[in-house]
Parts: sequence; structure tokens; C-alpha cells
Amino acid sequence: KYVRINDQDGNPYGVYDFAIDVTDRVLAQRQLEESTAKLRQAEDLLKRAIEVANIGFYEWDIPTNRITFSEQMQKDWGIAAGSSLEAVVSHIHPDDRERVNRAIARTVGQGVKYQEEYRVLRPTDGKTVWIEAQGGLVEDNRGQLTRFIGTSLDITMRKLTEEQLKMTSIEASNANSAKSAFLANMSHEIRTPLGAIVGFAELLKKPDLTRANIASFVSVIERNSQHLLRIVDDILDLSKVEAGKMVFEHIEFSLPGLLADFASLMGLRARDKGIDLTLKLTSRIPTLVISDPTRLRQILNNIVGNAIKFTERGPVELSVSYEDNYLRI
Repeated sequence: KYVRINDQDGNPYGVYDFAIDVTDRVLAQRQLEESTAKLRQAEDLLKRAIEVANIGFYEWDIPTNRITFSEQMQKDWGIAAGSSLEAVVSHIHPDDRERVNRAIARTVGQGVKYQEEYRVLRPTDGKTVWIEAQGGLVEDNRGQLTRFIGTSLDITMRKLTEEQLKMTSIEASNANSAKSAFLANMSHEIRTPLGAIVGFAELLKKPDLTRANIASFVSVIERNSQHLLRIVDDILDLSKVEAGKMVFEHIEFSLPGLLADFASLMGLRARDKGIDLTLKLTSRIPTLVISDPTRLRQILNNIVGNAIKFTERGPVELSVSYEDNYLRI
């Protein structure tokens, strides 16, 4: 700063100059401006992140018992800001409401963090929305509780995904149980024809057999061998089903022959349990059909096998009819 110097007559004869070092003040001003710019940038980024994440905010003014929300929370809940705590809680699902009230009371009374997941019955469209809420207390300079602030997040999609994963896990577990039961049943099924094969093979060793006896025994061994082969095919089919490679055949075969053969084989199993199995044709059936004989045997094996398994006394009847182009079993 410059100041003119005058003589006693008032005429200027010089200049007085003095300066003040303001470097620190300028640097401080610049730092303040940079910090303010960074703060605004951080606030902008936070705002954008919140918008992307769809996070809602709420503030409960404890002295006035009024709750104000962000626009996102108003949208998620379908209610207007400025409601009382009781009015807000009334929109929570009845099964979750008491738990939420206890959590709020615990936070206010003990100062612990508030974090709950619950369902909200949205009045605008009647939908049930899952909410994840967090919050904490704010005190004034005298240590008095003044506000309860926190966040509200719609987690409905996450809950649906969790439920789908849970159902998938249950279905997978049930599928494994069914597979284990199937294999256990197949091991039992294998014993019946295998026992017949071994038994009649032993009978063939007798030296005094007639040609009729030998033919009869060989016929039994052949039938049971075929039955055993079909059981093995069933087990292999299970692997095909799991691999998504199941193929259905369309071939011509004798329906009466298949039914008679099946009844003969299953009759052995029924007699082992002390019950009778009968095949009853209630109408004329086609002699030749085009279908998948292996799958038909599997169906019959399941139906008749369960009937024999769960019948303690009395007969089991396999009734077959052909009406209106439908085969009824």
C-alpha cells in the first residue's frame, strides 16, 4: 500500500510504502475453495450412488414424533412423509409389526444399532414389499435424544431370489431322495428275477430231469433274464433322464403278450408275499400296438409293484380295457 508524504507546505516530496505478507491467508483460501469443491463433488457422487442403489432415508423427530422420508422411501412404502411413528408402523405386516416395535424400543432404550428386515403392505397398489431398514440415534449437545435417522431399502427381489433358491434346493433334495428310493427299489427288483435264474439254474443240474422239465426251467430262466435286463435298462434310463437324453420309442409289439409276460413275472413276487396277482381284461384289447414297450413296462412295474408292496392281505388285480382309442389300466 502506498501513502503520499507532504512537506509542511503541503507539497508532496515522497511516497511511503508498506506491505503485509498474506501468503498464508491466500493459501488457506485456496484450500478452503478446493475442499468445498471436493465436498460438493463427494455429495454429488453420494447422491448419484443413492439414486442408483434406490436407497431411501428417514428421520424420526423424537420430540414431535414426526417422521419425514426421502422420495425413494415414499415410493417404496407408498405413504406420505410427515406421518407419526405409529402411522408408519401400521403399514408393516401384522406378523412382523411386534418384532419391529421391540427393535425400535431396544434402540431407543439401549442405544444399540437398529437393523431389521420386514414386510410392508403398500397401500398404493396393495403389494407386499420386503424392506431392510437400518438406523441409529442422534443426541443434542446436552446428551438428549432428538432424532432417529436411518435408511430403508426395498429387498423384495432379493427375497424372491432367496425363496427360489430355497425351493430349488428342496426340489434337488427331493430329487436325490427319489433317486435313492428308486435305486433301492431297483436293487430289490433285481433280487426277484435273479433269484429265479439262480434257483432254476440249480434245478437244471439234477440228473433225472425230463425234457419237459428242462424246457420249462429254461423258459423260466429266459423270462427272468429278460426281466432282469429290463430292470437294468430302467437304471440306465435314470441316467438318461438326468442328462436330458431320454428318447421314447415308437415300435410295434404285442400288447397281450407284454401284459401276460408282465403278469407272470410279477406274480412270482406277489406269491413270495403270500398274495395273488390277477390280470383282468375287461374288454377286447388290440393285438398289436405302436408305442414304447419299455416305458409301458416301467409304468406297470410302478403301479403293480406299489400295489403288491402295500397290500398285506387279499388279491391285487391288474385291470386293462380299451375304450374310445384309450388304453385304461
